[in-house]
Amino acid sequence: SRKLNSNDQIGVRYVFYFDSAGYKFNPSKFKEEYVGHQTEMGDPYVSYSRYSIAKFSDWNLSGSGRVYLPLSRYSQMMKMVTQLRTELFFDRPLFKFSNFSFSNKTDYFVQTQKAFLDGEVPRRDDGTFPSSAIKGTKQWNTENYFEIDANLSKKVSLKPRLGFEDSWYYGSVAEDIAARHDTDFKAQLGCDYRFAKSLSFSVGLENRVALLNRKDAVAIGRPEDLRWTFITFASY
Repeated sequence: SRKLNSNDQIGVRYVFYFDSAGYKFNPSKFKEEYVGHQTEMGDPYVSYSRYSIAKFSDWNLSGSGRVYLPLSRYSQMMKMVTQLRTELFFDRPLFKFSNFSFSNKTDYFVQTQKAFLDGEVPRRDDGTFPSSAIKGTKQWNTENYFEIDANLSKKVSLKPRLGFEDSWYYGSVAEDIAARHDTDFKAQLGCDYRFAKSLSFSVGLENRVALLNRKDAVAIGRPEDLRWTFITFASY
């Protein structure tokens, strides 16, 4: 990334995902199977950020926009054209070394089709895909959350976060798929380490719970709903 001035920044980011080994549920066989670790490329993106759009007393409104390139395996599987994201952050100082913020992230997905064959769904023993492998492509996604950024030192900060994420999917008459709306509750605890001015790391533990379209009761803290993340940020 590169700063254009004290208030504007542009950047290009490459994204990679590492999935640790472990047992995962195979919906076509209704049982868990051991899967080895995997590393794959995500969708890189071009971004523009503005650190201050407007100020209201102690509150500051900032924002950013992103345009994604559909180079990941999953995006190519969906034949996605691009993903457009807007982000708005409304924050204010909470204590001497902490901030409180409300944020909104909204994504719009430009698709070439309304349904696709999800090749990540395991095949049956005879090599065929179950009917659940035909899915609607994503149309919209929006996330709203509250976050506290508490600086423990010049290099380390903790970031507890609570919020909700909503996703909308296309329906397809040809594939007999109904349009779908999902809502997830998300609770996350993150820790940032600023190694240098141009290099930082973020580790997070997230509990993501589906609130709609589920067949069992909602429960918080189940192991299958927990996810670890590790993100590296580098700039020049």
